[in-house]
Amino acid sequence: LANLRLYQYSAVDKSPLSYYVLRPYWNWCVQWFPMTMAPNLITLIGFCAVLIDVLLILIYTPDLATPAPAWVYVAFAAGLWIYSTFDNVDGKQARRTGTSSPLGELFDHGCDALNATAGGLVQAAGLGLGVSGRTCIVLFVTIGTFYIASWENYHTKTLYLGYINGPTEGLVVSCLTMLASAVWGPAIWHQPASHWIGPLAPRTWLVCDLCTAGLLGLMLTTQLPASLLNTTTMGQALWQTIPFALFFLAVGVWLAAPGSVVMTPDYFILFAFTVGLVFGRIATIIILAHVTHMPYPEWSLLYFPVYAGALLSLPAVITGSPHAALWTPAGEATYLSIVFLWSLVAYLSWAWIVIQQFCHHLGIECLSIA
Repeated sequence: LANLRLYQYSAVDKSPLSYYVLRPYWNWCVQWFPMTMAPNLITLIGFCAVLIDVLLILIYTPDLATPAPAWVYVAFAAGLWIYSTFDNVDGKQARRTGTSSPLGELFDHGCDALNATAGGLVQAAGLGLGVSGRTCIVLFVTIGTFYIASWENYHTKTLYLGYINGPTEGLVVSCLTMLASAVWGPAIWHQPASHWIGPLAPRTWLVCDLCTAGLLGLMLTTQLPASLLNTTTMGQALWQTIPFALFFLAVGVWLAAPGSVVMTPDYFILFAFTVGLVFGRIATIIILAHVTHMPYPEWSLLYFPVYAGALLSLPAVITGSPHAALWTPAGEATYLSIVFLWSLVAYLSWAWIVIQQFCHHLGIECLSIA
């Protein structure tokens, strides 16, 4: 913690939408928050708005496909917009009240890491993607993009947001799609893509296929190349990402296993939450290493239960037979539940300890201005 004295926040946002439109909006919004309100409390309230969206998913469309009442999709858009607004206002509130600290960056990006999964589920429900490969792509993109950005941030010491980026343009587009679902229903995204772009689309593609392909394409053609260029030109090794790449591969293997319960409406969201908790801690540890100038964290014990799940499912993937898996559906469901609970307890206890240590060292409170 002694290295916290070296902390200095650095960020670059190239987005014209952010600079010319949203920044004046954020500056207007911050005036409505009392000077006694802690920036981290603003961050937490914003994240709770997304958690409310997730609760609505569990109530109205737990399979991510069943059409929900129109107001639910409006609530999805409102939750994401509130989250984005509060996520950008918290830093302005910190400067306004003179309470900027490394804990603020850690808390902010920790919530962002969890939102990569929660927000991805909200987007999937808003488009009515269901428990499908499309939803998996959305989650892989949101989680993968955040990991790449965190990896780049650690090595360059700067959070870089390009001319088109997920937290700005991506979120605005997401909110607009939610509102479109509120007006016309999520069925609008399941029309043949040829109705929108004619013969340019493959015959079997739906509009939602265009959306997911666009998300994946943007990550592969913008975020990934830019981050690799910024980082590897400084001589940083790609081998640091191998444990996370194996984690991603393990998640993919587990999802691809024929007969796996994780690709059923009863367990998919639980699986997503489990992966999200593991990723949330990994990404936050990277930010922790960044603000404390510690070595890059490569391995984590939280990876290994997911690795194990993939290995138990691998025979089914290789043979194409659900009977080849090294566990029964009931055993898999029990294992998943245990891993989720373990990941949740591990995350919450670790977060509590880190926050307490930061507050004690810096002489501050997390959710109030002392």
